[in-house]
Amino acid sequence: MYKPNKIKRYNIGERGEFNTLAQAISWLGSNMKGQTELFLDSGNFDISDTIAINLPYHLHIKGFDFLSTIIRATTGLTNKPMIQITSSVFMDNITLDGSNLASYGTLISPLTVRCAVSGQSYSYGLIAFLENVTENDYIEIFVTSTTNGDLATLQDLTIYAESK
Repeated sequence: MYKPNKIKRYNIGERGEFNTLAQAISWLGSNMKGQTELFLDSGNFDISDTIAINLPYHLHIKGFDFLSTIIRATTGLTNKPMIQITSSVFMDNITLDGSNLASYGTLISPLTVRCAVSGQSYSYGLIAFLENVTENDYIEIFVTSTTNGDLATLQDLTIYAESK
């Protein structure tokens, strides 16, 4: 017998159930009952404090498209990540933009997305669009630990790059 998938879906934007991603994540913290999808409408979503995602079930955050759904770092995020993830998350069709802050992304500490788990496996996925990539640019995947001797394993890592 066929059983339909019970994924909960919520919209974020002017006509959505939530106005901001932070509101949706906060609400899910105490109300999430299973795998959930959040759809961000087209437009700019400004954040001034790190959004911490630590949820009991898998979360898929999807933008309308990467050219029109933009999460922007604003005052308050200096030297802090936009999003800190400690649970299973997949993000796509979203532009993460730190260009509003003069030094954002030039230091090690203000990473756009920081995954922070210890002693457990979890999945994280991100489809990123990097604008104006040229021959001498580089893309860095940075994995670190606060404890010596920790082991980080990246599995099923795929990087697609297209340049001008």
